[in-house]
Amino acid sequence: MWLELAYGNYGLEVLVASVKLNDIHSVGKEDNPDYAALYLLKGNAVFTVDLSKVEIQDRENEISILLPEPEMELIIDQREIEKVAEYQKNYFKGSAEDGFDAYLASMSKIDEQSEEVVANYDELIKMARESARKQVEQLVGTVSVSETNVKVGFQAADQKSQKTDTASENGTNETDDQTKFD
Repeated sequence: MWLELAYGNYGLEVLVASVKLNDIHSVGKEDNPDYAALYLLKGNAVFTVDLSKVEIQDRENEISILLPEPEMELIIDQREIEKVAEYQKNYFKGSAEDGFDAYLASMSKIDEQSEEVVANYDELIKMARESARKQVEQLVGTVSVSETNVKVGFQAADQKSQKTDTASENGTNETDDQTKFD
């Protein structure tokens, strides 16, 4: 219950990255459009870790905390969409409604494709994982009163091997096994 009060729906925000993306909106045939525009989109990629999915293993002198992978939500600032370039044939066969419908479909497609593009930036994912690890270590450090060794790592994608990175008592990181982070 206290996690929900402190972190909303158990989502610990671990990284917010400003992003700039571009995409083309077109009307007409794909290889010969009647109209095309290049847009620059600005927004934020927000990475969160769902704390309700954390696995905790408590042993005699060691606690292992296995976090789920950070999830990313892309938030495009609609006020910051900028048309960089535009092309239009001398004649346009469609109506204004056709153009508006194509624009809305294009913006929807841009959101989906942009999320895929940003989610594939390995450096952002590494930064989100490291930030999640540090935040959880700090959280545990503020509530821990014993000399128990705490390991914070990530759940394996296939859930078959649960490997962790160790945070030793002196604050240095030691790797037990290779994780998806490496």
